[in-house]
Amino acid sequence: MDYILGTIIGWGIILLLLTPLFLHRGKKARKLINEWAIADNYELLDVKYKYFGSDIFSFIMKGYKMSYLVKVIDIQNEKKQLWLEIGDYWTGLLFSDINDIKTFST
Repeated sequence: MDYILGTIIGWGIILLLLTPLFLHRGKKARKLINEWAIADNYELLDVKYKYFGSDIFSFIMKGYKMSYLVKVIDIQNEKKQLWLEIGDYWTGLLFSDINDIKTFST
């Protein structure tokens, strides 16, 4: 009984410690996307986080990068849908900036 209680408490502590890290990761990604849109003269219409990336096989090479499907309007008023890959394979968004965003057209 003590083992089960200890396990539950241990997992609860781990979840409490990791939750802020995941929330910070999402906020930083959104901030980088907004900076990217301003720098490239896009207006963001829709931003969706995608676990697998631009194709089903990209999850193999994704590592700790984050993938987003983004709908934008450019200066010529054309709507575009782009894939954004943010971060580094090993460190993810930890040391990332706007230069670490790769775009792929759909």
